[in-house]
Amino acid sequence: MTTSKLSRRTVKTITDTLEPKQIFELILSKQGDYTQENITEFTCRDRAGMALSFLTAGRVTEIFGGNHYHRVYVCGLYPSPFDKRNWIEEPIGKHPGLSAENLEVNENFLIINNMDIVKRSQKVIAKYGVQAAKRGRLRFPLKQGLYNNIFNNQLVPFTWLVVEYLQKYAPAKGKLFSYQDCWAWNLIRYYTGMFPNWFRAQADRFYGYYITKDSLRHSKFVGRVKPESSAPYIKYSDDYDLKDQTMIMNFDWIEIAVEEIQERLKRRKTN
Repeated sequence: MTTSKLSRRTVKTITDTLEPKQIFELILSKQGDYTQENITEFTCRDRAGMALSFLTAGRVTEIFGGNHYHRVYVCGLYPSPFDKRNWIEEPIGKHPGLSAENLEVNENFLIINNMDIVKRSQKVIAKYGVQAAKRGRLRFPLKQGLYNNIFNNQLVPFTWLVVEYLQKYAPAKGKLFSYQDCWAWNLIRYYTGMFPNWFRAQADRFYGYYITKDSLRHSKFVGRVKPESSAPYIKYSDDYDLKDQTMIMNFDWIEIAVEEIQERLKRRKTN
């Protein structure tokens, strides 16, 4: 699998906001560049990883694991002592990423417990405790109609992509994905032509526009300390008060997408 090296991207460079259906189609737009022996399993795994990137609005290191850094002040790199470039990052270990033990599935939901927040400063952890570096419990629907807010239904096919991997190929214990953040970056680039922060930005906008709709609530969901950091993702829209919210977005695709995944799971059980 080959990819071109991209320069660091920021959310400000992401101008297009896609509907969940478009993101889902992008995830499924191609299979992995693997041997015939591994292509079905590894493509299922990769799709689940990308689905989690959208569902959780998480960083790739939080999902797949990777190097753990801390910031160190080095005097004299730049003249001003207030220059942020005087701070450098040093590796101090590894983030594990999600493990099978973090996930549970019941009749209605996929639940993720204790997902790491990798960019939580030691100052914040010292003030609020180690749980400040963990996300609250995340709950993603496996059925439509579980929430008052109809836009949660848009998440259902993404949840099923994760469940498909859990039922078919995921390990029963330990690290959920066999690779780390650098390889995940390459995979996302290969499948979508995008970069990991693109998934995070798309999820931020979807949740902020249609589900959380409040900077404090949104910050608690994604794990930000400062609610004002979520403000760019909470925007006014004149369609919020429409009686028929399905006029805003395509909802017809959801059942079709879920049925296709469930059909694949049924075929596996009968083989």
